[in-house]
Amino acid sequence: MNGNGNGNGGIPVVNAPPPPAPAPDPRQAAQLDRSDKEAARQEYLSATNAHEKTLENVRRLRQKKEEYNANIRNLTDSMDGESCPEKKEGLAGLYQKAKKDPHELSQEGEGGAEGGGKSENGDGRR
Repeated sequence: MNGNGNGNGGIPVVNAPPPPAPAPDPRQAAQLDRSDKEAARQEYLSATNAHEKTLENVRRLRQKKEEYNANIRNLTDSMDGESCPEKKEGLAGLYQKAKKDPHELSQEGEGGAEGGGKSENGDGRR
């Protein structure tokens, strides 16, 4: 032994770099590239399909909304004075009452016929 205690005859020990990694097999690298490409392709296709389904759902919902709006317009148009005169007159009467005194209309629905819709102080409010 030389005195440094490593048993190599006094030659200092240098930490050597690790050995280089073995070169990748080109066949494995090509397979990895193909599998990465295939995974990306599948992800793209699934995203495209999901987008198309979403667009189809949006189109279907818009069509339903158009149909509902058309039904509402038809029902509103069918409630003119010629086809439903009683209902139109009733609605007009209710509208006039509500326009005159909104409290009277709400009290009338609560049994205002027997009480006249007036409170103790006579102002129509409860």
